[in-house]
Amino acid sequence: MTVRAAAAILLLLAGCSATRQLEPPLPRDAAWVAIGQEPGWRVDIRPDRTIEAIADYGDRRASLPYVRPVTQGSTLEFHAFGGENELRLRIFDRPCADGMSGRPYPATAELELNGRSYRGCAEPVRP
Repeated sequence: MTVRAAAAILLLLAGCSATRQLEPPLPRDAAWVAIGQEPGWRVDIRPDRTIEAIADYGDRRASLPYVRPVTQGSTLEFHAFGGENELRLRIFDRPCADGMSGRPYPATAELELNGRSYRGCAEPVRP
C-alpha cells in the first residue's frame, strides 16, 4: 500500500467517525440499544419502562426495571438489579464499529451481566 493510499484511507475513516459522533453530552433520557459479538449480546433500554438484556446468544436473559443513568464525565452508567440479576452498562462517548458487520455506532459500550463482562457498541434509538 502506498503512503498516498494509506493517507486517503485514514482521511476517509476520520470523516466517517466525525459524522457519527454524538453532540456532547450523551442523551441521558434517550432509549438506547447496545450490542456486541463473540458471544452475541444485546441490551435495550426503554426509559421509564425496562432494561432488557440478552447475552451468550440468548442463553442468558434479564428483564430489569428501568433506572436513570448516572453521568460520569462523558460516560453514562446504568446499574440495575432485579431478582437474581445485576446489570451494569457503561456507554462511552467514543465511536465504535461492530466487530462482525463493521457498522459504525456513535458510542462504545461495556456490559457486566451477573459478573460476566462484554464489550460492544451503542446508539440512542430514534423515535
